[in-house]
Amino acid sequence: MPDARRIVLPPSRGEIVPHYEEERTEAHALRLGMWAFIASELLMFSGMFLSFVYYRWAYPVTFASASRVMDIGHTSIAIALLVTGSLLLAFAELSSLRDRRKPTAVAIGITALLGLCVVAVELWGWFGHLERGLGPGRYFTSDELQGPGASLFFSLFYIFGGLHLLHVLIGAILLAWVASVAARGTWRRPRFIALQMMALYWNFTVIVGLVAYPLFYLS
Repeated sequence: MPDARRIVLPPSRGEIVPHYEEERTEAHALRLGMWAFIASELLMFSGMFLSFVYYRWAYPVTFASASRVMDIGHTSIAIALLVTGSLLLAFAELSSLRDRRKPTAVAIGITALLGLCVVAVELWGWFGHLERGLGPGRYFTSDELQGPGASLFFSLFYIFGGLHLLHVLIGAILLAWVASVAARGTWRRPRFIALQMMALYWNFTVIVGLVAYPLFYLS
């Protein structure tokens, strides 16, 4: 009963009241929070997926033709970089469990750099599309593709791609911070939980990219 009072009652005279009795309980709560966040993001992307599927059904010929005029090279490189980052984070988790600080920090740092490369490569591909007039909405001026729904295809492409790149960019920034923490060896308790959370987040961005790849680029 004294332990229950110590946790439930508000702090007094500067006393710091712990939220968790054990590190395992805190780690479980943090993982649950991350999964809840991923589930909410999945709902957002699922709505966009369903919108694309609906319009793909409504304009089958135009959407198939739009997929064929897309430059698949840049996104293929981006997907390869994302998957490589996922493998590096798995290696980093294994190294962290063995208390190998330097390999852990290096693997996380490289993954953060790969995330920035993904953003750069995709933006490069976007500029190529825009130069060809393959823009969203009223910015669609291409003569390569004609038919109803052409501008709609690219509107969905840029909205979905922009949200995905934003998630990748945020992940790269957070991974850079986690790499600095790992390099200094100042993990907070429970240990390595930040790395585990970022691995979950990164793998989520990989899965979204792998699902979007065939939708937009494979007719």
